[in-house]
Amino acid sequence: MSQLNIDEAWLNISSMFSVPVWLYVLSDNCHECPYQKFLEEPILPNFSYKSVMNVQYGTTFRFRTQGNSTYAPVSDDQFKICDLPGSLGEFGVYSIVVEGENTEGPHCYLECDLEPVDVYMPIFATLFFWIIMGLICSSVAKCKTFTVPSLMDRIMSCFVQRNVSIESVLPDNHEPRSDAPKTASQAVKKALKRENLAHNSEVTPLVDATNEELPSSSSTSDQDGQGNLVKERLKSLDTFRGLCIVIMIFVDDGGGGYYFFRHCTWDGLYVADLAFPFIWICGVCIPLSLHSKKSSGSPRLSMFMNILKRSMKLIFLGLMVNTSTRANAAQLENLRFPGVLQRFGICYLVGSTLYLWFSREKSFIATPNNSNQTTGREHASWKVYFSDVATNMLPWMFVIACVTLHNVLIFTLHVPDCPTGYLGPGGLHRNNSISKHCVGGVTGYVDRLIFGHHHIHNRPTSKVVYDSGAFDPEGALGVLTSLLHIWLGAQAGTILLTYRSSSARVYRFVTWSALCGTLGFILCGGFQNEGWIPVNKNLSLSFVLVTSSAALLLLTLLYLVIDVFKVWSGSPLLETGMNSILLYLGHEVCHAMLPWHYAYGRMQTHISRLFESSWGTVLWILIAIYLHRRKLNLYCTAETSMGEFGVYELYAENGECKFKTALEAVNIYLPFLIPIFFYLGLGVVVFLLNRYKAAICNAIGLRKKASRTENPSGISVSSSSSKPATPTPPRQRLRSLDTFRGICIVIMIFVNDGGAGYYFLEHATWDGLYVADLVFPWYVCICIPVSIKSQVKRNTPKLTILRRIIIRSLKLIAIGVILNSKGGPIEFSKLRLPGVLQRFGICYFVAATSVLICANKDFVNNRKAENKYIALVQDIVFIWKGWLISILVVLLHTCLTFFLKVPGCPTGYLGPGGLHKDGLYPGDCIGGAAGYIDRQILTLKHVYQWPTAIGTYKSTPYDPEGILGTLTSMFTVWLGVQAGLTLQVYPKHRSRLIRWAVWAVILGAIGAALCGGKQTGGPIPLNKNLWSLSFVFVLCCFALILLMALYVTIDMLKIWSGSPFFEPGMNSILLYIGHSVANEMLPWHFRFKSMNTHFKRLVESLWGTSLWAVYAIYLYHKKFFWSL
Repeated sequence: MSQLNIDEAWLNISSMFSVPVWLYVLSDNCHECPYQKFLEEPILPNFSYKSVMNVQYGTTFRFRTQGNSTYAPVSDDQFKICDLPGSLGEFGVYSIVVEGENTEGPHCYLECDLEPVDVYMPIFATLFFWIIMGLICSSVAKCKTFTVPSLMDRIMSCFVQRNVSIESVLPDNHEPRSDAPKTASQAVKKALKRENLAHNSEVTPLVDATNEELPSSSSTSDQDGQGNLVKERLKSLDTFRGLCIVIMIFVDDGGGGYYFFRHCTWDGLYVADLAFPFIWICGVCIPLSLHSKKSSGSPRLSMFMNILKRSMKLIFLGLMVNTSTRANAAQLENLRFPGVLQRFGICYLVGSTLYLWFSREKSFIATPNNSNQTTGREHASWKVYFSDVATNMLPWMFVIACVTLHNVLIFTLHVPDCPTGYLGPGGLHRNNSISKHCVGGVTGYVDRLIFGHHHIHNRPTSKVVYDSGAFDPEGALGVLTSLLHIWLGAQAGTILLTYRSSSARVYRFVTWSALCGTLGFILCGGFQNEGWIPVNKNLSLSFVLVTSSAALLLLTLLYLVIDVFKVWSGSPLLETGMNSILLYLGHEVCHAMLPWHYAYGRMQTHISRLFESSWGTVLWILIAIYLHRRKLNLYCTAETSMGEFGVYELYAENGECKFKTALEAVNIYLPFLIPIFFYLGLGVVVFLLNRYKAAICNAIGLRKKASRTENPSGISVSSSSSKPATPTPPRQRLRSLDTFRGICIVIMIFVNDGGAGYYFLEHATWDGLYVADLVFPWYVCICIPVSIKSQVKRNTPKLTILRRIIIRSLKLIAIGVILNSKGGPIEFSKLRLPGVLQRFGICYFVAATSVLICANKDFVNNRKAENKYIALVQDIVFIWKGWLISILVVLLHTCLTFFLKVPGCPTGYLGPGGLHKDGLYPGDCIGGAAGYIDRQILTLKHVYQWPTAIGTYKSTPYDPEGILGTLTSMFTVWLGVQAGLTLQVYPKHRSRLIRWAVWAVILGAIGAALCGGKQTGGPIPLNKNLWSLSFVFVLCCFALILLMALYVTIDMLKIWSGSPFFEPGMNSILLYIGHSVANEMLPWHFRFKSMNTHFKRLVESLWGTSLWAVYAIYLYHKKFFWSL
């Protein structure tokens, strides 16, 4: 049984027929399909065959005496022996027997040898869990605050408060009377009569397309005792929106493997198809939001421009999401154009425009003097009965015209090689008589004409079952029926505006639901996959009507429970609905990453997959709640240097290898000079504009704005001016540090974007030093001394400081593990544990803790030693304990590297193994002791599987951020701490620069001695993969030289502001995480055709890097600085 997977069963097939027979099957999931051959070989008489069968859907078995064809039409009875309907269960064992002929003819029967498991019990357990979670969240939301010991008491007290919520709909001056409601049902009726909800509401649609510049996402108004309007949030709309997004996330996470939690293969309606009314709920929000804007006096043209801008944002975000679904999705010639957010953006644009310009709400919207509270039973004019429809008469005419156009095109437009009016999936549909390219009929044909085969969805739900062609469920023609979908929602929103009475609203909601449901029922004939226009999420009008009917009923229920009777707060779905766009985009990008998704073992049961799907969904709900409440033999040799696109002849004769150039190579470095000059010129222009800003402003008649003091959080040091202007020296931010940080993050992004394909912009294969190897951010720990010093000065307890250090380190490690799961699904047994942020988190913890240990009174007060010789090295003396720890760490690393015995490898080996040294050592010798320690502690599956050496040296997996290299990384970070302390101890420019220069010379000399002054070789070679000592010294030497240059240019001489590197440095961790997640998505990454030249790749790499830089500049001007 362990061999079975989810939705599978064992099938024992035996025959007692006199001749060989063939078994064909027909799944209930394939409507109007032929029988398909199940076994490639015939079932011989008196033989038994075992096979595994998918039992997700019901199956009909047919035994035939002829099996030449793969498919057999249902109506073909010529070779039929018998038909056997069967409903098999998961993990069951069944026997199918074909008996020989008797007086009654051939006989087939199905027996159950082992009962299947109950696959539905986990669903009930999960539903019970969600109900309990909803009750707890709702109760806690009412109680506001709670503690675990008093949780049940508080929950009970919250439930008692429900009586208050029913009575709260009565006037304040209400006194008990003899006719007061005695029962709950009487109280409900009285509540419905007395509760009046006002018209001016502000509601955010599902993807927050209208929530910008609004004070709340959904609100309604009530009247206080003085007749004034008091705003109250309409929580049922947010809860509806939250329910839709939770279902979408749960379904996209696998839905526990249940077929009814997926989208229907073609015709029909499953749970996943019912989540699409998020476009309907957007329609509900359109009148409420636009009416609020009109009431506030916003010009219509300004409102229309906002609508247009938000629609473009949705379409653009949809294109981005399309590039996150699969590998190479950003290839422009294969980019999918349609999508959920694209359709949503178009429908939102049309629906909002119709309501903005063509609705006559002034004549019909309820006011305090015109309440329109009729429920349909009172005597009133037709305007009162149909005022909600009359408000939208002109938009309704336009929508009906769009639906009519859709039906005319569907049933009259001729599609080559397909029957007119065809609505099926093609392929095997109708007994394999329809071409696979007829999928969707006119709908698919229009998409192929407009977008082409390569720009639509190539893996529709019908492809596997029906063998259909490419078809996009969010295609162009479906937008017409989606307009009806969103406008039916807008009609519901108009009802909320027009009628203040709860009874009037509920009455009309139910009426519209019955009307839509009846029309949908007529169109589909009351069947899942029959009727004139079957229920079909991909293209049908009946789907729009049926789902709108269901959405109206659900909204009515939520409205009564949440906003009228107030017996439920809507939590936890309420919080989810208030951040739906963020959750949708976050889920689309991160759904295959830890911690939202995981795989352990085979995940072969529904309960394991249901738990995994629920786990990811719950995490997103918790995020929403958090956001709501507050990343051979030698013949000859020849050495030569070949160039790109060159043509060369290589031949061997007489023991010599001769090399001849037939066509000269192109100059690959010329394209690299173009952007250098471009960015230099851009920098010069910006510099001149800043320098002569006043003169330019005066010349064109503008006044220069008063400068604002900028001092975002970060390191600040005393300025070394010869004549202080005030008794307290001003604190000025060291822009050179942020610029340094920005240069590193920009280079890192550029390299990760491909570095234009230049080898020197990549990491060295093993030994050596390239540009990408120089960007490890040791500089961030320059800020540790000032951070610790300021906290100790404020008398913060050291245990509190230590706790903050631990929390920040754990955050870095956790984000690093999450980023390692990018490109999932990830199994825990194969998850890479080390990483850049993991190493950085550990190093930060050790460095910060060491500084905390050294934080005595002399350190905090910057007390200078009386001895002049000690004063020269005062910055070292202050942290001598930390230096002792760092030296011990380096000694430990050196001893392990050169004295630890590695089985099968020479002691002290520092090479990549494999082909290194003519293949003398095996591939698992890579890294020597460093690789061996990682394999022993982390195991081979939890380290990086594709190191830079694996392609060249044929080595085994090795992690460049492994355990042993972390020791020397700690020393690297400590050298950064030392540089930062120099800033704190010595306020004068000259003192700082001299000490940094001395450190650079000392470190560079030691590094050159260790590596022998060579890129490869020496006692300890330069090696970023090993994080060798020579690499540490050389890296820090270059870093200090660059820091000095930036310090002199930016902070001392002030001839450069540091831009555009200064701004990325202010949000470096945000850019690193964002780039790590989205580096393969539009708009940062794209591919156009072959991308086979350095110039094309250079444009692509610079484009992505520049976008991140522009984003950082935007955040800087918005004064947004994110840190852990």
